[in-house]
Amino acid sequence: MQGGKVEGIMKIKKVTRFLSVVLVAVMVFITFVPQNVFAISQTSLSYPAQTVKIMAYGGTRALNITGYANDSKLNTYHMNGSQNENWRIDYVSDGVYKIVNVAADKLISLENNSAVANAYCVLKDDNGNDSQKWKIEGVEKDFLGNYLYYKITNYANPNLAISWNTETHEITIKSYTGANNQKWKLNCDGLAGFAGNCVVDEGEKAGTIGGLLGKTVYVSTFADLKAQLLKTEPLTIVLTKDISGFVKEGYDLRVEDNKTIIGSYAANTLYDPKFRTDDYFKNENPSDNIIFKNLHVSVGEVEDMMAIAVYGSKNVWIDHCTFESSLPIYYDEVGKYIWVNTSSYAKENPDFVSISYNVFNRKFWGVAFGADTTGENRASVMYNKFISIVNRAPQLGNGTLHIYNNYYVRNETSIYNDGVASIKCGSGAVVYSDAQRFEKYRKESSGYWDNEVTVDSNASFKDVGSYTDRGETPVSVPYAYQAPSCTVTTWNPSSNYDYKIISAYGSNDIKEFCNNYSGAVANFDNLKYINYSECNKYVSKSVSSPFTFNYTDKSDNEEDTSSGGGSSNGITDGGIYMIKNVNSGKYLDVAGGVAANGTNVQQWAGSNPGAYYNTWKLVSVGDGYYKIYSQVGDGNTYLLDLENGLTGSGTNIRIWQNTYCDAQTFKLQKNDDGTYAILTKVTDCKLGLDVAAGSSSNGANVQQWGYSGGNHQKWILEKVN
Repeated sequence: MQGGKVEGIMKIKKVTRFLSVVLVAVMVFITFVPQNVFAISQTSLSYPAQTVKIMAYGGTRALNITGYANDSKLNTYHMNGSQNENWRIDYVSDGVYKIVNVAADKLISLENNSAVANAYCVLKDDNGNDSQKWKIEGVEKDFLGNYLYYKITNYANPNLAISWNTETHEITIKSYTGANNQKWKLNCDGLAGFAGNCVVDEGEKAGTIGGLLGKTVYVSTFADLKAQLLKTEPLTIVLTKDISGFVKEGYDLRVEDNKTIIGSYAANTLYDPKFRTDDYFKNENPSDNIIFKNLHVSVGEVEDMMAIAVYGSKNVWIDHCTFESSLPIYYDEVGKYIWVNTSSYAKENPDFVSISYNVFNRKFWGVAFGADTTGENRASVMYNKFISIVNRAPQLGNGTLHIYNNYYVRNETSIYNDGVASIKCGSGAVVYSDAQRFEKYRKESSGYWDNEVTVDSNASFKDVGSYTDRGETPVSVPYAYQAPSCTVTTWNPSSNYDYKIISAYGSNDIKEFCNNYSGAVANFDNLKYINYSECNKYVSKSVSSPFTFNYTDKSDNEEDTSSGGGSSNGITDGGIYMIKNVNSGKYLDVAGGVAANGTNVQQWAGSNPGAYYNTWKLVSVGDGYYKIYSQVGDGNTYLLDLENGLTGSGTNIRIWQNTYCDAQTFKLQKNDDGTYAILTKVTDCKLGLDVAAGSSSNGANVQQWGYSGGNHQKWILEKVN
């Protein structure tokens, strides 16, 4: 009996030990499994996971959603700055992913979970079905050998690829044929400039994606970080604790290809880091395709150190980081936060670097770019805040630099040698400066000036729209900056990529924007980019992409029968038009050009053809329906809108920000005489745009009225180049 009790107790102890081991194993799995294996909210992640816009062939439309509920269909839509168009790619296994919509926190799935031809792509909660998994494979490379376009095929049926109907804009899966409407770009959200998708003399270049298509790993020690950085596979490396140990290492820490190094919200500090992208000991190729994001770089122990050294690398993006130094500021301390230069080991020049939304604090030397020869070393520096960076913010030699919308403030009162400057254009530099803000620039007691810009005799420079307060003592009201006498560059970055400009001084200016949105962040809601709809108020100028095009090859939609249809109706999707009333000869016009919700729409003489207040962008949403964007403001915020969505005759027409509703959706129905009726969707196209009382006067109101086909209800579309 006693033995039976002992045996029972021993069994209980064994079971208890087994359960303890299982519990520990489960806890270890939960602790170390990448968070993004699960379809969870972006706001629930411990770090700002990189999201992408999945761009349709041609580059004018992005994969989007029609609603947030389960079974909401996908479509393509012109980029509008909402989270609807942002997607997170969650690694499942090699080459296999779940694709999560950031706004809805749901996966790209298939109707009825059925991987059959012509099935609609829809949103669903993660239900573990294989049809919610996707293979992403490159199909077309750029001149650097990086993938520009990808195909996205279903894991449950790899013969079926996500396909875009270029007429209806619906998204289905079809047998993969290599057609252009089955090709997609992966463009990182927020990435702009030369590190992004751009065009140069060699052709179109894919944007930097870092470790986007690899595993996510979490590191908490220097040894962990080093081990992951040296792996040759794509990785997103997330800091979960502040890390030191670089000084003890002695050598700079090599970063291999295809890496994203990203700080978590709770812990993202690197103490005296020494990253480099080539190797001391080998003449191998420098590493390419690297992202540094949401890091806090603290320099305090080592002088003359390069925190991030980019040697000979292509496609590098440094974004939303905060750099600071506790070292004294003096001329002989030549360390820099970021150093971009030729790899002396591999004999390669750097190229295609973007530095954006960072804060740089207190250092004599800040950021420098250099190369052995001209022709490469193309870089963009934007939306950064430079606080008491005395010299080189940045400097460029032998390269091409677009520097725009940076905020510079000098809080130090030390005396420095003549010739120091925030922007230094060295020999062989071509620099285009756009809307910088310089603050507290002054004449030192020794007689030397704080300089905004210096330009070498063998460099070219142009500034547009910058402001400074430079004076014997800083003046109270900033004034337009005057560039030094120099060779003026003829190069303009509008030939390479699209971008947005904030005014250097005034309401909603770059000082306010950088104070709000530059630097590392502590939560998802604080990380913003200028393309977000909530930042539209800051945009004073938008420069369109020079190389995208509207793709409408109907043959790509004919491989399988699909529902839908519609016609381009002679209208360029995304085209800019003036809309003229047939009866009066006057144009659809935003009263006073006021970019605000509720501004009235009227008719007015086109005395200034193509002005922002009388031009409209027509964006197809399928089946002949369009969203009609006024070009007031940034040209992407305010739409033609039926007041309160009312269906009665006499309802007023105004502009209003995008509410994603039918009150902002119109059918442009072509008449036999080539004019158009602009019919309202909420009335099933029974009513349309009408000039009140058929008036011919300037300021006559535009309203909705039962459509009868009179000339006061007919409109002529005049394309604006």
